[in-house]
Amino acid sequence: MAFWNNKTETTPKPSIEQQTHNAIGIAAHIIDVQLVRAKNMPGFGELFVCPFVRGYLMGAFTAAMQVYKVPGFKDDMKMMEFLVDGHVYMMGEKSGRAYAMASLQCRGDRNYDFGNRVGGTELIDFLNDEVPVPTQLFNYCKGI
Repeated sequence: MAFWNNKTETTPKPSIEQQTHNAIGIAAHIIDVQLVRAKNMPGFGELFVCPFVRGYLMGAFTAAMQVYKVPGFKDDMKMMEFLVDGHVYMMGEKSGRAYAMASLQCRGDRNYDFGNRVGGTELIDFLNDEVPVPTQLFNYCKGI
């Protein structure tokens, strides 16, 4: 199920504003860097159904939306649209949309909520130069 990097498009739709593009791009970058390092680990594909991993991805995209001041941060529909767009950017239309919607159903799960906080915090710490390289998703994949 390692479909995160099997997207067919390499750039978001032209209608996405530059601010949104930048926010999605940075979140996708910190996620992708870690997943590329982890992709050859045993059981890697199964990690995508883990609530922590789902939460981490959502948290990173949510924090990026806030940091980049993408319009609609406080609007649930615009937030959901942004989260789906982020996943589509990374995974392609069909997989990204389905994965994001399934991830939203995990809200309230303890591991999802923890991953959500970790993903958001790590993105902000990275942008504030408090961590040189995001590693917490990779560490989770490694079992640390």
